[in-house]
Amino acid sequence: MKALWGEMTWPDLKAAAGQDRVVIIVAGSLEGHGPHLPVDTDARLAEAACRGAAAAAPDRVLVLPVVPYGICGHHMDFPGTISIGEATYIQFMLDICLSVIHHGFRRLLIVNGHGGNQPALDLVARMVVGRHPEVICAATAYYVLPEAVAAEERVRDHPMRGSMGHADFAETSLYLALHPSAVEMERAVDYPLPEDATFGFSPEDAPVTMMRWWSAITPSGVLGYPTRASAAAGGVMLEGAVRAVIAVADRLRAMESGTRVDHHLRSES
Repeated sequence: MKALWGEMTWPDLKAAAGQDRVVIIVAGSLEGHGPHLPVDTDARLAEAACRGAAAAAPDRVLVLPVVPYGICGHHMDFPGTISIGEATYIQFMLDICLSVIHHGFRRLLIVNGHGGNQPALDLVARMVVGRHPEVICAATAYYVLPEAVAAEERVRDHPMRGSMGHADFAETSLYLALHPSAVEMERAVDYPLPEDATFGFSPEDAPVTMMRWWSAITPSGVLGYPTRASAAAGGVMLEGAVRAVIAVADRLRAMESGTRVDHHLRSES
């Protein structure tokens, strides 16, 4: 059974709309990832997790081609970064979701690989349901899902705060597992995470969220410990990420959207 949207014909997709599969929209970015990782890291890793889910569960998911650009303004001091404005990005991702719905699909999952996208993608998922109450639409980042976190914890030998790493042990290990020849490990440098536990990049990291210019946080773009990375660790984490995406998709397939009730139009007894 085909499960990669971009490789299917329109008759294939017409038939797939009646199969109650979850359509996965993959969100990435092109931005500096330290001196050792390619700028496509976030896009490549998120796509790998979702394509892995398509290979393992083709009867339950459909995966769109990755959107390689994201909201990366805070990374623009590092050459090669491409950033999309917040309003443009929200509308673009919303239009993708609405197109999917137009073709008859009713379960959507946005899987993100770049932290800077997450607030916008959360909003996109809410906007989709606001327009289409009969649709289930959710947004997540593959690296915060329980199965993915557990897999990383099994192979990581140092402390970590939420999702604050960047070009770190996790991302470097995953890239080594996927495309080792593109990783320049001889150029990898470590850089410690900020110690103040009050502030983070997302609610997962700390109770107060904020984002500064990335070059003001780390001189190389790295946050974490890429020198400890390995392809073997990356393979374990990739398997965990694939399981994590499938687990969320399965939960969405079992979920009912419910019936909206507008109490302005309903007479109360």
